[in-house]
Amino acid sequence: MKKIMVFVFSVLWFSQIIFAASDRYLIESNLTNIAQQSLDAMFGKHNFIVRVQVKMTDSKYRVNYTKESNPKRSKSSANQEGDQVYILPGVPALKNIAPDSLKQLPYDSVTTLIEPKISRVLVKVLVNKSYPRSKARKAEAVLKDILSMKESRGDKVKMEFKPFYDDPNQKAQNITIIPGPEKLMSVSNLFYLILILLGLIFIVIYSRYQKLQLDKDDSADSGGPSINVNPNLELPEGFGGGGNGSDMNLNVNQDVKRYFDFVTQHNISDLIFLIKTQKLKPDYISLIISFLNPALSARILNELDPKIQAKVTVLLVEQRLGSKDLLDKLEKKLKSDVECFVGGEDKIADLSGSLSNRQRKHITDFSKKDNPTGYKKLRPHMILFEDIMLLDDAELQLVLSDLNLEQLATALVSVDQDLFSKISDNLTKGARDMVTQYLELKSESANESQIESSQDFVINVLKKLDAQGKIKLVQKLKAI
Repeated sequence: MKKIMVFVFSVLWFSQIIFAASDRYLIESNLTNIAQQSLDAMFGKHNFIVRVQVKMTDSKYRVNYTKESNPKRSKSSANQEGDQVYILPGVPALKNIAPDSLKQLPYDSVTTLIEPKISRVLVKVLVNKSYPRSKARKAEAVLKDILSMKESRGDKVKMEFKPFYDDPNQKAQNITIIPGPEKLMSVSNLFYLILILLGLIFIVIYSRYQKLQLDKDDSADSGGPSINVNPNLELPEGFGGGGNGSDMNLNVNQDVKRYFDFVTQHNISDLIFLIKTQKLKPDYISLIISFLNPALSARILNELDPKIQAKVTVLLVEQRLGSKDLLDKLEKKLKSDVECFVGGEDKIADLSGSLSNRQRKHITDFSKKDNPTGYKKLRPHMILFEDIMLLDDAELQLVLSDLNLEQLATALVSVDQDLFSKISDNLTKGARDMVTQYLELKSESANESQIESSQDFVINVLKKLDAQGKIKLVQKLKAI
């Protein structure tokens, strides 16, 4: 009999676990369907994926004793010790107990099953990365309301923004139904026909008028007096002329050769590279700088060592006559070398400025996988909008002070939550509120072109501040 009781209680215990798991599964499935259908109906399909998880209390059995029992005493033989009490038929349960104490033992009871209850709700939501964050926050409030979530018991909604697959076959096609065949002589067609006729009439009248004016001018020129100018007309003394054999000629522009005129703002970095690698003497550098404009000359001097700068500057002070043969050879050699240059930091910097943030990101991502060594050289010249994450708080606040809040909000549309939080934490409360308001408007109206343009504007501010030495973004990119 004892084995039977143990088996019965084991079956009850396992069935309790199975029923509890079944209840939790049904509750999670029901709440998930309610949440998913509500978000699809209110915010559109293919924007959210919802999963509801619940934590439930354990089911218990509560025992209430109802009355004292009247156990049946056995009529045992005289040699048996004490009385035996039979709780179950034929099974003695108690021995050697006083008869007066039997009435104090409550054997009769009622057992009640306490069903499990929800102790905590966790809602996990995957949100389309391109979906506006302002609407996602509204969806979070809707979930808390529909599922009757309570912060007091630790209920939470956890949102993650992930890129969703966009099936081109699911895009709706706009079909315009034309009510019957269009009339040829409709009001709009007549209006356009009249405009075309008026335009043709105007062109004909204008061309006739121009032709009459030309004919009139030709007849006036043919009938007027002809004036002959003597080429040997004597000019006053000092102005030359054919009569006095003066050397001055007003119509002749004397061309003076300017050496190193091939050097421009676009290839000055190549020339500086040649000067450094070939270790040109200060005498040669001073000859080159003598023929360049001050801006290009200053760039060359800034790249030289202070000692060589001093020598070159001293040589420039003294005016002297250079050797034509030396200048011809030096110019020919440098021009030939400069024409053969390919690549360079200036060229990649100019190219980067002509690319959008998306194109720069694609280039850096692929180069990082295919050519890690080239990626390290390329990365400092490919500044991305996401590189704001590398700035410390003081540098980021300096950048934000140079930005227009409306343009900043446009650039923040569809960015990662971490980047948005970093920028938001470094704004003042007033600026944060304005950016939030702009973001709610721009998330619906801004297109990809406007977002890219705003991000490129922020990148230009980063480049400007880095060139001024106010931030150290390029230095941090080189350390990646």
